[in-house]
This record gives sequence, structure tokens and C-alpha cells, in this order.
Amino acid sequence: GANAALAYSASHKTNVFAVIALAPGHFPDRMRAPDIQSKLSESRTKIFSGQGKATSVFPDINAGEHFEVSGNYLSWYSYFDPNGSANMSRTVTQIKAPLLLISGTSDPTGRDGKSTIFNRAPANQKNRYIEVNAGHFDVPEKASAGIVTWLSGL
Repeated sequence: GANAALAYSASHKTNVFAVIALAPGHFPDRMRAPDIQSKLSESRTKIFSGQGKATSVFPDINAGEHFEVSGNYLSWYSYFDPNGSANMSRTVTQIKAPLLLISGTSDPTGRDGKSTIFNRAPANQKNRYIEVNAGHFDVPEKASAGIVTWLSGL
């Protein structure tokens, strides 16, 4: 979700009022697992040869849990491409709207969110970084009051 919010805002600079990124945890520029690297290489080959819409089983990871997903090469690659729009450290530099980034103190995937995402955002006096006492999956619930307060101040 945080990746999608930032990527959308980066590509729709004039039509976005604000960006709320909760529990950022997908960092394709840091994915070094051999299965992901192998599938990235395979995906590039398939896409380059015009077979990007072919389906396959792909490795995935969420909150430290490894599992498999089905889909097509183009879709999976767009999410795991280290230089693609899912790379929050890159896309955040292109946003124009105010940013609220909220991480959980017990979320190991988002502990670098302030330094690798928030601090790279263009300066805006309305930008805010908040940490809530939460893990990856309960950040939205624990952050609701902070979100309402921030939105009310825009």
C-alpha cells in the first residue's frame, strides 16, 4: 500500500492532495534472496522476449514470511524491480503533496522508513513522520487518530 500511494503520487503530481503511507515494508532495492533474484532475471528475459503476460508462480515475502503467488511476469516484475515504481526511496523524491508516513515500533520491515523514505521526501512543512506502538499489520488501526489529526490540519 505505501508503495502504491507513493508511486501514484509521483506519477500524478498535480492531482494528489496528500499521501498517507502506512507501515512501509516492501523494499525491492534491498531484495537479495536468491529465489527473488533468479525470478527477476527470468522475468526480464520473458518480458524482453515478448512473453511478459505469461503466467508463473513467483516468490513473495511479507513481514518476513516467504510464500508463493501466481501471476504474470509483467505484474510481478513491476513490484520487485529494484529500479521500478515500487522503490519508495526513489518515488518519494518525486511527490509534490504533503506526506504522512507512519511506521510501527515493532515492525521490523519498516524500521528504516524515516531515513530511507521520509527524509528523502521534498521539503514540505506539512510532512509528518509518526511511529505508533504496533507491528506491521496493526499500524492502520493504531494510527487512525494520528491520521485524522493530520488530515484535519491540512
